[in-house]
Amino acid sequence: MSRPCCVLGTAVVLMLTVGCEPQPELADLPAIASGTALVAADVNPQQLRWPVEADEWQVSPPSDYAFLRRMEKGEIGKVAEQIVREREERIAQADQSDDPPPWSVAHYDFPVEEVISVKAAVDEYSGELMKRLRVDIPDHIREPHVTFDPSEKYLVLADENLWFCQLPYREHWATPDTPPQPSDIAGSPDKFVQIPLPAAETDAPVHVEFFLDDARAVVAKGATVCVVDFGTQKILTKAELEGAVQHLSVAINTGDAILVDQQGNLYWSDKSLQRFVRVGKVPTDLPMPTLSPDGDRIVSYRNPEVGRVQMIGPGGPAHAFDVELANADQPLAIWCSRDVDLWIEPNRIYRRQNDRDGNENRRRADPITLYWELEQVFASHWFPSRRWQTCIASRPSADGKRQRVLFDANLDSRWPYRPVELPDLEGKTVVSATSGTTVAIHDHRHIDLYYRVSGLTDDVRNLTSLASKWVMARQFDDMERLHRLLRALPEDRFDRTPEQLYTSLIDGVSNGWWRTLKQSEYEDGEAEQREAARETLAAIEAWSAKESTLGLCCRIRLHLNTAWDARGTGWANSVSAQDWQVFEDENMKAAALLRTLLQRDDVPVYSYEAAIPVARDTGKTYESVAALLESGLRRHPREFAWHQGMMSWKLEKWGGSRDGSAIYAASIADALGAPEGDFLYAQCIQSIQFHFGFPFFDYCGVQENRILSGVRHGLETGYYRYSSAAHSMYLLHSSHGQRPAPPSTGAYGIKAIELTRRLADYYKQRYPLLTYDELRNQRFQELSSYLPN
Repeated sequence: MSRPCCVLGTAVVLMLTVGCEPQPELADLPAIASGTALVAADVNPQQLRWPVEADEWQVSPPSDYAFLRRMEKGEIGKVAEQIVREREERIAQADQSDDPPPWSVAHYDFPVEEVISVKAAVDEYSGELMKRLRVDIPDHIREPHVTFDPSEKYLVLADENLWFCQLPYREHWATPDTPPQPSDIAGSPDKFVQIPLPAAETDAPVHVEFFLDDARAVVAKGATVCVVDFGTQKILTKAELEGAVQHLSVAINTGDAILVDQQGNLYWSDKSLQRFVRVGKVPTDLPMPTLSPDGDRIVSYRNPEVGRVQMIGPGGPAHAFDVELANADQPLAIWCSRDVDLWIEPNRIYRRQNDRDGNENRRRADPITLYWELEQVFASHWFPSRRWQTCIASRPSADGKRQRVLFDANLDSRWPYRPVELPDLEGKTVVSATSGTTVAIHDHRHIDLYYRVSGLTDDVRNLTSLASKWVMARQFDDMERLHRLLRALPEDRFDRTPEQLYTSLIDGVSNGWWRTLKQSEYEDGEAEQREAARETLAAIEAWSAKESTLGLCCRIRLHLNTAWDARGTGWANSVSAQDWQVFEDENMKAAALLRTLLQRDDVPVYSYEAAIPVARDTGKTYESVAALLESGLRRHPREFAWHQGMMSWKLEKWGGSRDGSAIYAASIADALGAPEGDFLYAQCIQSIQFHFGFPFFDYCGVQENRILSGVRHGLETGYYRYSSAAHSMYLLHSSHGQRPAPPSTGAYGIKAIELTRRLADYYKQRYPLLTYDELRNQRFQELSSYLPN
């Protein structure tokens, strides 16, 4: 790439004094001259290897840091390789011992009810199905429908009769490996009890739907409908329809019900079953209607391309309206929550928002593209307000085959959870309990029951959430145990380094601390809650005052949060003198704590990540952090998060130069060496891409081929997750096709497009849909040809 330069030895520095003011639009910037002659000064080539070394033109201008200019290419990569060897030796030594290593959950005395959560948070448990027990179906029960009550204490079988057994009961956090607990109930899974139903038809199938009321269910057989209490084995209420029932749906929060008879007539009844109101007819060859959790509406199909919403008022069915389902193809299922209705197809979802503030007649359903092929959708929930789906789907794999997986999702809010591969299901049926933690796989003769953790993410969010919960619950000993585990960890988890995991721990604790602080200051809240927050805040302060490494890191984060909370994100001249003083004071407090932290033997990456903005915001020079940068580079050679702080500081708006960030990234990448150096370079450039217009590579002197190499390395190592994949796709997409960027039809443009497609395929293999985090970024709309939304 052609780059301008000045004669070596001449330094021209443009120092902007506008603080955080916005970057000028690209169109207002001067064009960069091409074909400028490069003249090498008479310098020591061992100290400054640009632009000529051994009669070869170098790729990058020199860094303004002497320690980087003196480094051999790949020198830091050798340090990284030595660190890897030392970690491998630690793992090998641990394998020779019968004791759990210090990076395993079993090494620590975590509360028994927290063990599975900690394992999930540090990727010791990846969501796999854990066998609980096998239940044999008695010979006299023929091809039953299998279901559970919401508490999962009862396993229910329905053929022409109603049968149930009491399952061994354990708390939701108790896995098959958890030691016996006082709350365990032995159950009797080998003893099935029949509840006689008062129905005239002897061979009609039985339909069962539970609601949240002490193991009670609405049961239909033939034309008879009743409420059954499985605890007492009694029929509480009985009613008769005019025709036999072929479908039953119950509002799980209220017990109200809808039923469809053999002719497609749709009826509604409240929990009492005292009267049935005929609502209309539904096509029986399409997915059957469902009743919302609160019983306030019925959602159905009128035909494959038109949905139907029937509102339910205090007195029963009220008005109804149609919802167009544009380009609908293969109806699969219907699902609804308190606020959202979904008409589900294998590769598409139609989403209608139900406005509970009065605009319930919203008649538009927005399509959502699915990258996986849905096969089954189970409604899952823990509490009335928290509801999602447990799904079975076929997804593409890297080898071109299909893989069947089970996963949880908030399809309506575009959020998928971690999938788990299913075993061979030929001739078998899968049933999920309403909590999602129990899964049954049966062949009508044997039922295998499995335990799983529901709502498990495919990244560090479980770790962050757990840490946030612990700090607010004052579980400081558990936080310190998790600190020791992560500091001992010698291997990547979630395709993230131990340092990245540790930073996520800091994020979680800091988030909980900040939330507690704000709750303690919220004068409009309830006095009792405010006082409880103040007590928790005092406990957090006392823990932090002990100055453990974790405590210091989180207090530094608190000071930086406080500083920027006062500073705000507006123009510099919009900040009051008082807020500027808070900004300065909090940064100085963070600086003092950093000096303590950086003197310790074990210095987390976060120390360097925080030190860069602190130096910037306290008026330090670039040269003043040179020793810090070299120390961090040698301690943590392959970490890139803290370099992103320098990338921001090197921007023009902070007093840097147009190509200062790219030069810095190239120097670090050279020191590390390919391919890890190229990956670090791509991540660094990606961190500043939204500071500029489209495109910025030429303006900033970005090395396109190094971007290609770095993104390719991240793809091959499985680094990318939801947003990081989309960010890298946008980085490639915005680097060609618009002047002065290379053309899309040129050699670079063709490679960038192909790599963007590979990233899109990778995303579709890992995730069933574009998540809301990516969708709300307007820039990513340009990626719709790769990732349809």
